[in-house]
Amino acid sequence: IKGVMPYLNPKNPFIKAAIPLSLGDSYRGYRIVGTTANFLELYQAKVRTGRSFKAVMEVLAGATAAQELGLKVGSTFQSSHGLIEDKLRYQSSIRQRSVLKQADKYDINLQHSDRVALFALSLFDQTQGKLHQWGAAERQLLWAAALLHNCGHYISHSSHHKHSYYLIRNGELLGYTETEIEIIANLARYHRKSPPKKKHDYYRNLVSKQDRQIVNQLSALLRIAVALDRRQIGAIARVQCLYNPGKGELQMLLFPSEPDDDCSLELWSIDYKKPVFEDEFNLKLVPLLQSSHLSRI
Repeated sequence: IKGVMPYLNPKNPFIKAAIPLSLGDSYRGYRIVGTTANFLELYQAKVRTGRSFKAVMEVLAGATAAQELGLKVGSTFQSSHGLIEDKLRYQSSIRQRSVLKQADKYDINLQHSDRVALFALSLFDQTQGKLHQWGAAERQLLWAAALLHNCGHYISHSSHHKHSYYLIRNGELLGYTETEIEIIANLARYHRKSPPKKKHDYYRNLVSKQDRQIVNQLSALLRIAVALDRRQIGAIARVQCLYNPGKGELQMLLFPSEPDDDCSLELWSIDYKKPVFEDEFNLKLVPLLQSSHLSRI
């Protein structure tokens, strides 16, 4: 370092300009660069909204970062030292890539599975704190199970939910623990037919009571999510859940994609699958198809 020290001196004749850069903190995977306004001038950067930083602890966000992080002028946040969040982000991306790789391997209809996953996560989010208390970790397991729930078709249409369990359980999903893979496999297994039962070998592989509860509740959500795309054409655009604990009822408003579609097959499928959901959460599920103009709100 002694040999290069003279060239780090701003007064060195070989240096036109010296601009400090400091990398240490990050926010949700994005580096925070400590520097001066000279850095912006060097690259002729322009501020589209708001102003450049003037005081200590002020931050100027790039357009892409601001959009992805949901930051606006005047937003505040707490940074993390180092790249701990980057590591978590990387771990999450490993999981997602691994699930998508398995989906491709088993010729899964990704358009359908992705819609099922979106419905499952929507139901999860709208009932969180009301019907269940699970968090981000369990939400991610539900997503994986929703994407892979139909992979058993690769072996046979008959009892494909059981084949899905086998393929997921032995598919070497990267980034997941053995327990998490067991939960994902069970969630996929119970997206149809019989609800979880103690006599089932799959279910007995879940060691803890908490793991079994995760499967009980999230597989009930997954069943309804599958029913919402029964024809696999995206007939239902979105759902809205209205919980009435006094009446022991969950209204599920269904907004169709097409104005003249009565979604009769989706409604039939929900009615067919909802008893498991109702038994698990001890309430009545009431699907209500909404008029077409509301689906565009």
